[in-house]
Amino acid sequence: MPDQLSFENVSIYYNKIVNDGKIDNRRDLSARLYLYLTQIKTLGDPTMSELASSVRVSKPAVSNAVKKLQEMGLVDIRESTKDRRVSHLCISDTGKEVLEVLDSADQQFFRKIEEILGDDDFKLFANLWERISQGLEEETKS
Repeated sequence: MPDQLSFENVSIYYNKIVNDGKIDNRRDLSARLYLYLTQIKTLGDPTMSELASSVRVSKPAVSNAVKKLQEMGLVDIRESTKDRRVSHLCISDTGKEVLEVLDSADQQFFRKIEEILGDDDFKLFANLWERISQGLEEETKS
């Protein structure tokens, strides 16, 4: 294994793409907050409990993260129309804009990797990336 296998250059390049996408610097998302935001989108207006279960953390941890996302203007909390004791997490319009920028950055990032590697090596990379992703997903389930 290389002595200096690092995400540093990848992170710097990815942040450049994101910043060129005009995300407000005051809304600097950590990987954890980005995960919560994408899970809220995927789950479609979940409750705090549903989000906590999905990301495999405690409800207090989710509550703290959601509070930060609210302060950033990315998430709203809405009372259930069926049961007033239940609240649902909804992505705000600003949150949707941020997710669009980040989705676009992902696409640009992987296009750049394909450009660097070429078709054959990119196919190999994509296969390895998928294997790594599946292995990490299995690891987080245990």
